[in-house]
Amino acid sequence: MKVGDTITLEEAQAPPLAGFRESKPMVYCGLYPSGETTYDQLREAVEKLSLNDASSSGRRNRAARSATASAAASSACCTWRSARSASSASSYLDMVQTAPTVTYIVKRREGVNLEITTPGEIPKDGYEAIEEPIVTIHFMVPADKVGVVMTLASERRGIFQRQDYMGTARCVLSYRMPLAEVIYDLFDA
Repeated sequence: MKVGDTITLEEAQAPPLAGFRESKPMVYCGLYPSGETTYDQLREAVEKLSLNDASSSGRRNRAARSATASAAASSACCTWRSARSASSASSYLDMVQTAPTVTYIVKRREGVNLEITTPGEIPKDGYEAIEEPIVTIHFMVPADKVGVVMTLASERRGIFQRQDYMGTARCVLSYRMPLAEVIYDLFDA
């Protein structure tokens, strides 16, 4: 059973609710056991996390050179930050988490699309284009910080959309920006 499943009584069957789509992971990070932690302990912790947090999932990283490597996916970076600390505290796991990254779509010359999460997955025989996820982001800032936030957004490939003042003290700035720029270090700046 997973989020979105329709549950009914056996004698009163009902069709599934229309319009639900399963969430698609967009932000990835690698998790590697370290110290005394084994791959099996890490895998079990990721499986438990997936049961408690529908936005999280895990899969073994086929491209990894190490037999103990694992890749984990989540729909939000902050979910992994909280999940990592929760699983470490409850399971006493010693692990290393790589920097988050996003899913890119590689358009192949044959017309086939390929989803990748690392540069090492780019086809060696070439491609037509690479697409990355773009988000619309709204910053609500004090009016005297508008210039600072505009500079920050433009340095991270943000495309200005609109600016709305909410009275004289606050402003909402709207930008279109690559998701990778948002998850990596936008909030650390």
